[in-house]
Parts: sequence; structure tokens; C-alpha cells
Amino acid sequence: MKHLLRLTAFISLIFSPLYAHPALGVNSDPWLSWFGNYHFIFLHFPIALIIMACVAEGLLSWKKNPQYNLVINFLMISAAILAIPTVFSGLSLKESGAVAEGMNPLLEWHEIFGFMTLSLTIITVIIRNVWGRHFVYFLSLFALLVSVITTAHLGGLMAFENFNLLPPFLNPHP
Repeated sequence: MKHLLRLTAFISLIFSPLYAHPALGVNSDPWLSWFGNYHFIFLHFPIALIIMACVAEGLLSWKKNPQYNLVINFLMISAAILAIPTVFSGLSLKESGAVAEGMNPLLEWHEIFGFMTLSLTIITVIIRNVWGRHFVYFLSLFALLVSVITTAHLGGLMAFENFNLLPPFLNPHP
């Protein structure tokens, strides 16, 4: 657990110079734009890892194979680690001005849920490794799943105009 927290702090320190204040004499605009472009690459990993961890939890409940514990821990810790550059690259994309003005309401909600997803990922890993597969862990995992799906949906709405995850019978505008 200490290693996850140390690695999280280390990765945060690596990306923090991208947000240097102009008063320090550092022009970070080209770096923000460059690093922001990687958001579209990074974002897929935490989504897939979190969803697969949920699938593996279901398999563990059904099959009772203890090897799934190692798989779930690996998936969740990997998701926590990769969520950090995902959030930082998203912030870089926003700060570089690459997001259209009309997307601001969606962008704010996407950012809120992105931070929520990052926080819940780290919290869920800590709960699982401290308390085990406790009821609180399953609540946290469910909240994380809802958060990552919501974040992905809001990002998809910004990236693609006709993007909709709702089935046609629930879509008010066919």
C-alpha cells in the first residue's frame, strides 16, 4: 500500500511542472498542448481496467478461485496508476484551449467526474487492501464503475457530436 501512495505522489510530481506559473518565467503552453494530446491515448486504460476488475470480482464471487484476487489487485492498482496521467493530460488539454467554448458545461462535469474517478480508484484500492472484500469495498467499486462510465460518456459527448450510450427507445432525439 505504501508503494502505491509513493508511486502516486511520484507520478504527480513528474507532471506538476506542466502547470508552472508564468511568473516563474516558464512558458508551459507548448508542453500543455503536447501532453494534452495524450489524453485520448491514456483514457482507455483506466476505463478498461476498472471494468475488467468488476468482471473479475463477479468471477471471484462465482468461481471462488483465489487467483482472481491477484488479478483484481493488479487491475485496480494499474487503473489507479494510469488514472493519474489520464487526469493530468486532460487538464493539459483543457488548459491548452483545445476544447471548444460550447463544450464548457460538459467539460466541467467531465472534469468533476474525472477527479471523482481518480479519487474513487485510489480509495477502492486502499479499502480492498486494508479491509478486504468488505461491504464498503463493494459500494466503493460500484460507485467507481458508475463514475468511470459517466466520465467516459461525458467525454464521448464532447468528442463526438452524435455520441449516445442510451438505447434508441430511451433517446428523445432519434
